[in-house]
Amino acid sequence: MVKATRIVFLGSYPWSVLLLNGLWDVPGIEVTRIITTPGRGNTSLSQTPVEEFCRSRGAADRLVVSPSLDDAAFKRSLESFRAHFALSVAYPRRIPNDFCTAFIHGGLNLHPSLLPRWRGPDPVRRALLAADCKIGVTLHQIAEEFDAGDILWQEEVEVRSGDNSWSILERLGNITVAALPRILAGFVEGNLALRPQTGEATYASPVREEERWVRPEMTRTEADRLISALYPFKPALWIHGETVHCLAGPLSLQEEPEMVRLKLADGVFFARSVTVTTYGSENLKTGT
Repeated sequence: MVKATRIVFLGSYPWSVLLLNGLWDVPGIEVTRIITTPGRGNTSLSQTPVEEFCRSRGAADRLVVSPSLDDAAFKRSLESFRAHFALSVAYPRRIPNDFCTAFIHGGLNLHPSLLPRWRGPDPVRRALLAADCKIGVTLHQIAEEFDAGDILWQEEVEVRSGDNSWSILERLGNITVAALPRILAGFVEGNLALRPQTGEATYASPVREEERWVRPEMTRTEADRLISALYPFKPALWIHGETVHCLAGPLSLQEEPEMVRLKLADGVFFARSVTVTTYGSENLKTGT
């Protein structure tokens, strides 16, 4: 029996931190190295959330900040840890196949969708925008084609009333943290097998800036769906004059403090305004 499953963790975003934090002290998991990408090069975003987490935990000695995984010497250094897996969670760079050969059982990626539905970089937002009733999380083998590798584990959840992109990610993350030690150990010990993806694949393209706007011709249902899908990292937008409001849902018939009035195709509604800026401001381009 494996005493501990050793992993090299790759991630950069808030969902990466949720998983990394959940696995940090779990018996049966040993995180030997954490790889993240460089920040965006300005004061507020010069470190990724994963780098901030590692430094706050006093784990800078396990942290590697690298713009790519193509360096042969870097790969050789990882081989010395004899890690069972590379585990990618919201890591925004291509992971080469030869990088995964540095690990005893290769590389695995955690993807927040029911693959093969919603392959690509924006699965939760696309699922909510499409009004999917169910969503899920898939642990799959890293392959040459993004999100197309064989599946080791998959879990499905219902989309609840009032869900937004982060509430979905948080629920999927908690389910994964509870299951991962058992799943990884089972695979290492030969008790679990990979299976190919079946069914029609759909692609979750990144949400474009022009898709963020709540428009007067939308119904309440359409606007609520957009607001929920985009909150909190890249909130939906509503313009009144030259003032742009970043919105949090759900929409209400009753006005309360810090709410903005929205006149839509089927009536007048109110939404919580979380940020106010001026049309054309660079602030509109923030988010992940």
